[in-house]
Amino acid sequence: MSRAWALFKAHPYISNVVGYTTLFASADLIQQSIVTTWADIDWSQTARVAFVGFCFHANFNYHWLKGLERMLPGGGAKKVSGKVVLDQLVAAPATISAFFIGVCVGQQMLLSQMSMCQGRSSRWYPILSTLASYLIPTSLLKSM
Repeated sequence: MSRAWALFKAHPYISNVVGYTTLFASADLIQQSIVTTWADIDWSQTARVAFVGFCFHANFNYHWLKGLERMLPGGGAKKVSGKVVLDQLVAAPATISAFFIGVCVGQQMLLSQMSMCQGRSSRWYPILSTLASYLIPTSLLKSM
């Protein structure tokens, strides 16, 4: 176990990729287990979501947060606020778009079928509202 820990500390990129892939897969499993029973879980959807986390989010967030720390080093209230604002204005739209595009391409759906402007009856509304309520606190915690 200490060898694995030493590997992760020596190569933070590896731990970031493993962490994001695991995070995305487990979040999808939890979401599906709330909506349906364990017997009806769509494992291919979980694989697609994990693949998006592996391919895009792990890489983007690793380099984005590294660059953000270079642009605004330190951790005072002013710096953290600046990091959160930049993260929400630049990274949040990119990562949300990449997630939905990646999952849709994985499902071989046409983007025209995924209309996010259908209002509360849309199947995407609960996902978008959850993401919106999750991103701001998470960005605050990441920047501290």
